[in-house]
Amino acid sequence: MGTPAVAYTYDGGSALPLSAGRLIQTSNGISTTNVLGYDGLGEITASQQITEGQIYNFAYPQSGGAAHVGDVSIRPRNEQ
Repeated sequence: MGTPAVAYTYDGGSALPLSAGRLIQTSNGISTTNVLGYDGLGEITASQQITEGQIYNFAYPQSGGAAHVGDVSIRPRNEQ
């Protein structure tokens, strides 16, 4: 079994506020990740991953332009 191909989807201008031209979805046939929001600095504020029917929501703290690697809040959908 090889590595699945990844498809990238970019917003053509109307999918989300502040997302024109930005990445809004990745999918590899096993898992799909949807970007749910961008802030005014172009940082992702929230995303959702769907893997084998399970939905996982991610919220990202706003950094004000500085990277915060690893600061991600992960909650399965049924715990919200």
